[in-house]
Amino acid sequence: MAKRKTKLQQLRERELQLRRRAAEIGHMTNRNEKLRALKADAIAQEMTRLKGVLSATPSNMPTARMLDQLKKELKELASISHGHVRDAY
Repeated sequence: MAKRKTKLQQLRERELQLRRRAAEIGHMTNRNEKLRALKADAIAQEMTRLKGVLSATPSNMPTARMLDQLKKELKELASISHGHVRDAY
């Protein structure tokens, strides 16, 4: 009977380890979803701000200069949300 108890204890310990790991994975998933939601919100806010900037920009401003400024601001946003700058242009 002692062996059965030992096997049962081992089984319970393994189950506990699996439950802990499942909880850790659940927490990581929740964190990642929250980060994605925050990033999406930041990008949406930035798009709204940029639409306002574009509507207030004089029409005689050179398009290339305006695009360069927008790229610079988007790279700054990317560096904040990714931890590094990604050059997608």
